[in-house]
Formats: sequence, C-alpha cells, structure tokens
Amino acid sequence: MERPLFVFKNRLLNSLTVTFWVVVVICSFFIITNYNLTSSLTSLLIFSVIVSLLLWPIKLLKTYIYVDAIVFKESGFDPLIKNEFGIAFENIYDFRIKRVGLNLCLVVFKRKKGKTIRKLLSLSPSELSDFIETLEEKVKNLS
Repeated sequence: MERPLFVFKNRLLNSLTVTFWVVVVICSFFIITNYNLTSSLTSLLIFSVIVSLLLWPIKLLKTYIYVDAIVFKESGFDPLIKNEFGIAFENIYDFRIKRVGLNLCLVVFKRKKGKTIRKLLSLSPSELSDFIETLEEKVKNLS
C-alpha cells in the first residue's frame, strides 16, 4: 500500500469529542446517584439512555491525503469500530474552505458525480496551508 502524502490527526475535533463524552458520563453518574427515582419506569428509561450513551463508540478522526484521493478514517477503541471513506481528486471539480473558529474548518467538496460532501476538520495554520496547496494543485491539474 502506498504511503500518504499527509496525515492530519484533527486534534481539536477529537478532543472536543472526548470532552463531550466525559461530560455525558459525569452527568449520568450525577443523575443516578443524586436523584430519588420513585417511578420504576422513569428509572428504567434514564438507566437505558445512560447505558446506550456509554456504549456508543468514541470515534477519532484522521485525514489521509494520498496521491489520487483524500481518505477520512474514523477509528474507535475497538478495531471493529471504524469507518472510512474517500474522495478521488478526479471526482472533485471545486472546493471551499471556511474557518468556523479556533482551528476548525468547514471543507466543502463539490463532486462531478454525486452529492456535495461537507467535513468539519481541525487543522493548524501550517496544516491548512499544506491542505489548500495540495487541493489546488490536484483539482486544477484535473480540471
């Protein structure tokens, strides 16, 4: 398998995801320990929601840029919990990058065949400039 040109780890987005799940866990334990649940149906409902949230996998995002494609990989704590999809450069005819805040960027890929893809990425300024340079080079060469 070929080596990627760039690998972006999306640190800010991943840390926000982990922070969200830590808050959910803390609030869950607070609800279980501090509230007097009189109704068995209410306690069963709250307990099932908390358990389902705790079993929901945390997926951390990495972005790989290869010579001919961009691949977004989400991986969890278990090797079976993963999701990956890619976009071939030859299928992209235009892209737009909008800064949302901090290091978060909303990247919009317009494809020739298929729907527009929107991804939220957290990239440092140097990673963002490398990402933009690579996209401009690949998309202009294929247009």
